[in-house]
Amino acid sequence: MSTPAGEPMPDSAEAFAAAVRPAVRADYNAVAALNREVQQLHVDAHPQLFKPDASGGFSAEVFEGMLERPGGHLLVVVEDGKVAGYLYAYDVQRPETWATFARPHMYIDQIAVAAVSQRHGLGSRLMDAVLERARLVGIERVELDTWWFNSRARSFFARHGFGEQIVRFAKRVPEQLRR
Repeated sequence: MSTPAGEPMPDSAEAFAAAVRPAVRADYNAVAALNREVQQLHVDAHPQLFKPDASGGFSAEVFEGMLERPGGHLLVVVEDGKVAGYLYAYDVQRPETWATFARPHMYIDQIAVAAVSQRHGLGSRLMDAVLERARLVGIERVELDTWWFNSRARSFFARHGFGEQIVRFAKRVPEQLRR
């Protein structure tokens, strides 16, 4: 049996007790640990682009900035009394240009669920919560992006109704052309 999002049904009643709430300062260590898990996936795939956790990355100051950002939405999902996932999104007011219409939207910058808590519906709870926040502030569009190597994230987002909008290509300049 599976959820409407295609995820397996949780094995226990405890999973249904998971709750999403706004993050607070006391959540820093848990969110930082989750961020390290995701950062390591990126480092493993693209070590030339992403810094390992040893670089100091996700500091208390970064977390504080997320909490305090106007139009920011830092949410955590709690399972069995512990923060098991988080989502960070923020409101974007993209102005009209000569070529495009104005495009207000909410941008999901980060989402992570602890490896041991994945496939329990917690990511879906975070997505539902951020969509509700978008509705409450009058935003009709939510956007996000993910790296191509992250096939699990791509599948998760597709199951939640997100479709591809833009494809970005990259190529390194050949060594003989670099200065």
